[in-house]
Amino acid sequence: MKKSEEADILLVQSPPWGTRTAPLGIAYLAAFLNFHSFNVKVFDLNIEIYRDSPVELKRRWDTQSFEFWSSESVLEKFSTQLDKWVDRILEFNIPIIGFSASFAVSVPTLNAILQKIKKRGPMTTIIVGGMGVSFPEYRLKFNKHLIDYFIIGEGEFALKQLLGDILTGREISSNNYYKSWKDHPEDRVLCVKGTTPVDINYVPYPTFEGFNLELYIDRDMLPIISCLLYTSDAADE
Repeated sequence: MKKSEEADILLVQSPPWGTRTAPLGIAYLAAFLNFHSFNVKVFDLNIEIYRDSPVELKRRWDTQSFEFWSSESVLEKFSTQLDKWVDRILEFNIPIIGFSASFAVSVPTLNAILQKIKKRGPMTTIIVGGMGVSFPEYRLKFNKHLIDYFIIGEGEFALKQLLGDILTGREISSNNYYKSWKDHPEDRVLCVKGTTPVDINYVPYPTFEGFNLELYIDRDMLPIISCLLYTSDAADE
């Protein structure tokens, strides 16, 4: 696929997430999709909200504040800023938007933002992926009328194939690259899960292109993924 001049997808980091460094997950996704000739833009909504918040709210980015992020009362704190953040997202003028949702994602905040996006751009395709949508009981918390696709599990190959199918107008159904289903027959949203395991050798390193690294607390650091390999000799010791 030849890379288009216009962006194919905007990847957005949903709150809450870390504030020390740029989000590694969507940085990897962006690098992978760019490698496969898609044109990708990124937007860290989480860090924008964090920097817009007063000091007393900044403390809520502590992992101990899960109840705050999952409650409807979170909207009382951010209601006056929602339109501003939606404006920032829609300024990219990209018809496909993918949101990264961790297990601690603020579903009320994301639902409110998606509702405003769909109202202003009803033809916008919304994709949500990450640990926050891994299980059916998690997905029940989202407003499924606002979301077109859930990406379940590892996102690289599933999102690559799904994005290609959307852009070329192919039918979105189970194939050699992903399986698709609806949690409930009446659902509008389609769940998509890749059938190809991610081989780290075929995933390019993230470049963090598109992130404003000056926004983060640790401006001179970048996150990495590392693993420890054990040999059979080491295992026997």
